[in-house]
Amino acid sequence: MKRHVEAERFGGLEVYRQLILDWHLDRKLARLRTVENAVDIGRRSPKIIVQVSAVIVFVIVVVNEAAGAGFAGVRAIDIIVAVISVVGVILFLSVNDLLGPGVLFAFAAGRYHNPRIEERALLFIDMRASTAIAERLGELRYLSLLNRFVGDVSSAVAEASGGIHKYVGDEVIATWHLAPGANPPSCVNAAFAVLDRIAAQSPAYQREFGVVPDFRAGLHCGPVAVGELGSLRREIALIGDTMNTAARILEACRDTNNRVLASAALIERLATLPPGVTRRRLGEFPVRGKERRLELDGLEAEGPAERPVLKT
Repeated sequence: MKRHVEAERFGGLEVYRQLILDWHLDRKLARLRTVENAVDIGRRSPKIIVQVSAVIVFVIVVVNEAAGAGFAGVRAIDIIVAVISVVGVILFLSVNDLLGPGVLFAFAAGRYHNPRIEERALLFIDMRASTAIAERLGELRYLSLLNRFVGDVSSAVAEASGGIHKYVGDEVIATWHLAPGANPPSCVNAAFAVLDRIAAQSPAYQREFGVVPDFRAGLHCGPVAVGELGSLRREIALIGDTMNTAARILEACRDTNNRVLASAALIERLATLPPGVTRRRLGEFPVRGKERRLELDGLEAEGPAERPVLKT
């Protein structure tokens, strides 16, 4: 709550600078996370390194055979170069996987070394009744369910040309860059694509976990401060009132018993809604921590994505 008040009082860039200062208080925790990630990469990589290196050496042998040199033409340096190359590629892909697509390049290019303001569309999604499900399944099975759920959400976002900003427990935050004028409804497409994916996978969810996850989704847009955050562990942070408001819209889904809510400001920035998605104007709602009320619209899908909404 304190951060939301500060964001509204001082603006996104000022809070961004304060967050950088606060981050240094968590150096020990960041160091532990870095070590854990490195250990995880190391645990998964040796078998792959051996397999891919063997393939490269085999290719070298085939080439030498064609040239008449046979296996004798394979030098020790060839094997060393093959192993080093494979290790380098695996490390690159692993780090890229940890940071997220495009983030490693953004760091390397210094794109967000100095914070900047960008127009973004935001999609906040979280799992319904996650606490009750976790108590029922236990920590390990719940983590498996959550990983499956997050995978379905992430795939839908990627197919809609969006990017995953962050995973926060059972919540996924996705973003899209907004151009001036009318924009395609990619963020809305992603929300309902998640619904279709989960519906298609419901037999597998039911068979493996005994429950089919449901979700809430809040959509909003506006300017955000984007920049690098952290020291031992870096990330691209999105800060500002737009992020806070999107989080409040997600909370409003519970209060209004709607699965998908969007701000009228976002709808106005879209060229059209996706086929089969209808807009229901809900009027203005108070937003916690803000003086101005926010106009919200309920979005509903017709056809296969339509499912009953259960209040939890």
